[in-house]
Amino acid sequence: MAWVIRSLSMNPKYCPSFKLLNSDGTPRVFVLPELRHRHAYLISNFSGQRLTESTIPPLSSIATRAIIDGRTKVLPDIFSAGGMCVSQALRDVIEALEPGVHQFIDIELMRTKKEPYEGKYYILRICQILNSVIFEKSNLRIERLPNGREYITSGLNKDNFMTLKKEVVAGKHLWREEILKEYFYMSDELHDIFVRRKFKGIDKYGIGPAYEE
Repeated sequence: MAWVIRSLSMNPKYCPSFKLLNSDGTPRVFVLPELRHRHAYLISNFSGQRLTESTIPPLSSIATRAIIDGRTKVLPDIFSAGGMCVSQALRDVIEALEPGVHQFIDIELMRTKKEPYEGKYYILRICQILNSVIFEKSNLRIERLPNGREYITSGLNKDNFMTLKKEVVAGKHLWREEILKEYFYMSDELHDIFVRRKFKGIDKYGIGPAYEE
């Protein structure tokens, strides 16, 4: 079995709010040209693409500094801050299972204007997209926009579940699916480590089983 993660933790303790900063510490303000990059970034965030200076957005356009907008003292191991961020400990686990597959972009997280959080954190780019979801056996449905365009979204069933092609996900540990890129998936092995190491940032409301057959 694998696991589908539909959202990061909604517990205020584990979902800190950050304000993005420029490299000189001033607030990051998006002007019109940057908005296009920001929009591209939001789309690209789910694309499985490794960012470089030739991608859209370019790697240099990603904010790599942010300051806490609240009173969080201890950061979880996975949360949002200019992207999906992970701790050094979680990065080490992912790299041990799938070395060199994913991209980790350094980000400096500030507790105050002059004091950074202890430890290292990274924006995680999941650079692996699979096509393993069996639509008819998963909690999914097709919706239609007024212009006739169709898109796939969660089903009406209260349970979160997916059914995946076993031969496609075999040996994979962290990925997105072509059919619904905003979710991400982890292997049973990675999930077991997550639980055993007591990593924080994903709770039971945002995770569901992904069966393999």
